Formats: sequence, structure tokens, C-alpha cells
Amino acid sequence: MPQTCPIDLDALTPIDESHGRYGKPLVYFDTKYEKTDPRMLTPKELAILLPEGQSRITAYNNVAGWKFPLRDTPQRILDYLYLGPNHAIRDLEFLRSTGITMVLVVRNANIFTKSFASLDRAAATLGIVGRYVDMYSPQMMLRKSLDEAVRIINDHVLSVHHAQCRGGGRASCPTRAKVLITCETGRMQSAFVLAAYLMAVFGLDMADAMRFIFLQRPCIIFFTDSQAILDTWGGILKARASVARAGDRGDVAAKRQLGDNSDDDDVENSTSDHMDSDRFLGRRSFVPFEDKKTL
Repeated sequence: MPQTCPIDLDALTPIDESHGRYGKPLVYFDTKYEKTDPRMLTPKELAILLPEGQSRITAYNNVAGWKFPLRDTPQRILDYLYLGPNHAIRDLEFLRSTGITMVLVVRNANIFTKSFASLDRAAATLGIVGRYVDMYSPQMMLRKSLDEAVRIINDHVLSVHHAQCRGGGRASCPTRAKVLITCETGRMQSAFVLAAYLMAVFGLDMADAMRFIFLQRPCIIFFTDSQAILDTWGGILKARASVARAGDRGDVAAKRQLGDNSDDDDVENSTSDHMDSDRFLGRRSFVPFEDKKTL
């Protein structure tokens, strides 16, 4: 049986703790845009995903008041992300009252190949978007599945935001898209994908991403092999960010060098142009296809 990865809450070093509107302690995590790939999200797009005017994300600490039956219901992880089991898709009232606009199902590609009837029904009844992320081998997760999940979530949230702004909604406070991420139990594969998302979008390291989710849904489980994949994912993200930012600096340097050379060329060409023009002083202007005067 796979070993679980313990989540060390004692090692958590939050920026600040206070009490939220539900009387639960809040734990704040700094976002680290410098650790993300700027080709994935621009600063403006990241600002749309973050709470308005903030540069950090907030976790409600549900650990102390957690009860076993709560694992059967989805929990809010961010203001636009919820995490729960597949059977929550059948609860149309929950989807409606919470304002869920998309359900992202994380499934084992070796077991599930067809669409879920419950998701088809929810999409038809409520008009929500239904998407799937298939989990393959660890190599395919790193090469395809995790990137696909990040892109699906961001594309949906940003497209809803921009559509409302174009439709005359208040750009500063449009209705928020909300994504419910599910797997069979809402405790393993979906939590794994969500941790990868937090690492990619907000620059959290693996430990903080796991803790951020655990504080709000304490029933989640991270096996040691999942931890190993996330650790590799973190290395990939770091390498991408370094390459992208180095490329940006290289482009700026190249453009600056090109501009410097262009200035020199302009001076040389200007001098050359003056020398060439001297050869035509006093000559009659040549007009193409000019009619010849009849003698």
C-alpha cells in the first residue's frame, strides 16, 4: 500500500493570522510571481485571479472544527476554486447556490473513458462547463495532464471575466467564475492537481501548496509518489521561469544592441547619402515616362 505523505503544520510559517467572517483563523500565503513562467500568465491576468488589490492568497483554517462527514461535501479553497468528490456533481442545488460555472473532473485514464452522466445532466440543466483531465503515468502527468489542468482553469476564469467586462459589466468587480475540481473521493487526485495548480500560478512551493489545501480540506491524502511528482513539477516550473525570464532579458539586450547598431548605420548612411547627392547637383531632375517635346 502506498505510503502517505504527512503534512507538517508545525513547519507552516504564515505571514499573518487573523479571524475571518466565519470566525475561522485565516492563514495568508505570499504569491511569488517571480517563480512563475511569465509566458503562462501576465501580471494583469494574475491580478484578476488574486483577490482585488492583494498580492497574497488566504486559507481558512478548518482543521480544528473538522468533522468526518464534511469530506462528502466540497470545500472552498480559493474564491474561485472548490475541491470535492465526484458525487457532489449530482447536487444541483449546491452547484446553483455556490455559483459553480465549471466542473473539472480528474480521472484515471485507465479506468474512466466515457463522460459522466451526472456532469452531462448538470451541464444541460445549469449551463455549466464540464471538462476532464485524464491522469496517466507520472511522465504523462508532467508532460501533459498538469499543464492541461492549469490551462483549462485559467482560460475559463479569465474568459468569463473578460466576457462580462465586454458585456458592460463592471470591470473592477464582475461576477466571479467558480470551478469545482473533483475526483472519486475529492481527497487524492483532485487535491494533487490543485496543488500543482497553486505551484504553477502563485509560485507556492510544494509544501505550502499542500498545506494550503489541507488547512481547508483536512481529509486530503498525498502519497509519497504524488509528492515525488510534485517535487519534479516544482523543478520544471522553476526551470521554465528561469528560461523565460532569461529570454526576456536577452531580447531586451538584443533589441538594445540592435538599436545601437542602427544608430551607427544611420550616421554612416546619412554621410553616404550626402556624398551620393553631391554627384547630382546641377542636373535636371529625371521624371519617368515624361512626354518628349516635339521639335
